[in-house]
Amino acid sequence: MRWHRRSGVQRMRAYIHVRRVRWHRRDHRCRRSERHRGRPQRCPRRHRLQRSELDARRRAKADRSLSLRAPERRRCPTEQGSHPMRVTASADHLAAALKHSVAARNSTMPVLTHVRLQADDNGLQLQTSDTEIYVSHRIPAEVQQPGAICMSEAKLKAVCAATGDVNLDSDGRAIRGRSRFTIETLPADTFPAPEESEFTPLDLDPAELLAAINATSYAADDGDVRPLCRVVHVEPGRAWGTNGHMLARIAISYNGPPIRIPEAQTRRLAAMLALDGVKLLASSVSSDRVGMLQVVADGASIVLRCLDGTGATIDQLFPVLDKRPRVVVDRKELSNALRRLRPFLPTPKSPLAALQFGEDGISAALPDGSTTEFVAADMPAKALPTVGVNPDYLLMILSALDGEKVELYPPAGVNDGPIVVLPENGDIEVLAHVVMPCRI
Repeated sequence: MRWHRRSGVQRMRAYIHVRRVRWHRRDHRCRRSERHRGRPQRCPRRHRLQRSELDARRRAKADRSLSLRAPERRRCPTEQGSHPMRVTASADHLAAALKHSVAARNSTMPVLTHVRLQADDNGLQLQTSDTEIYVSHRIPAEVQQPGAICMSEAKLKAVCAATGDVNLDSDGRAIRGRSRFTIETLPADTFPAPEESEFTPLDLDPAELLAAINATSYAADDGDVRPLCRVVHVEPGRAWGTNGHMLARIAISYNGPPIRIPEAQTRRLAAMLALDGVKLLASSVSSDRVGMLQVVADGASIVLRCLDGTGATIDQLFPVLDKRPRVVVDRKELSNALRRLRPFLPTPKSPLAALQFGEDGISAALPDGSTTEFVAADMPAKALPTVGVNPDYLLMILSALDGEKVELYPPAGVNDGPIVVLPENGDIEVLAHVVMPCRI
């Protein structure tokens, strides 16, 4: 009988027969594989119960063999190159040291997210780095076993969030009171070490460097592609920073080679300079640059790489103030007026405000005049033209200044130079801030 002449029932019976044959052959292969290999294979649906029983027997056999073995010792990463470490330190001391940490949150190098712990007879040393800056702190600790290990900086901070003594072990165990923690660890040898070089004392007052950073770092921009705008320039007789639209300059008593501090590291450097007993050291010093700068304080040190580059002629940006009109205004009132005007600006990414100088004050307004903020000020006798300015830059300058009032020296036009901002009764040769005007 041919296939096309079969009825539907006959076709179904033939199909079931073929499937039964295939199931039988597959079952035979599975049983043969189990018998020779000793492990279950993919079986038909009707033999799943038998396969699960075999799995249960195998697991029971494995459990019996494990119970007869000696417990496997937990190995720590320090066994690869250094000795295990065991130390007890105060959580407050650990938290204070980790405040100056420069460890990255996310990095392609996992060791940069860790803090290196070195326990010896002098206590516990904590080191963090991002390969551009190296921060080290030494705190008192009770060392049961000297050694070194790298621990996750974020989790170590969480352990030190509460008060009490913290017991740290090189296998990643941390105990604080009745609390138990497990921290990821890496071998101490994987931590990047700074270049070995000889540091010599630098003839620069740390307090003077701190004042220079606080006065000029706001003007530099780390996101700029131009090397000139990414650093704070410490040169003989002055320190300055710029982003191409505004500039800050302060006079200092320094006669050494130029030091170009990256703007991204100025906050960490300023925090270290604010400590007591600070000393400045330099390495890789030549006639035109300082390669590395080290700040050493009581139990702490920071090493950062200074950038290469050349200076610029900035003296021509500061005009002769005798030819400029002088406007004295309250610093906080002008800052608050610019902040209130900021939400009304049509282009937030490139804001533009117009400074209108009247007879009795300054009006910060939109270019179309639809919104105006007035601030009373001491104005000169002659009338002054309207000047366009980026309010964000002017706000940054006002925030960097101290004192109740500031002096503004606006230009007569857009092509007549920048707007000069000084403290009240200030000297342009000592401390000055300038911002370039904009066309309205």
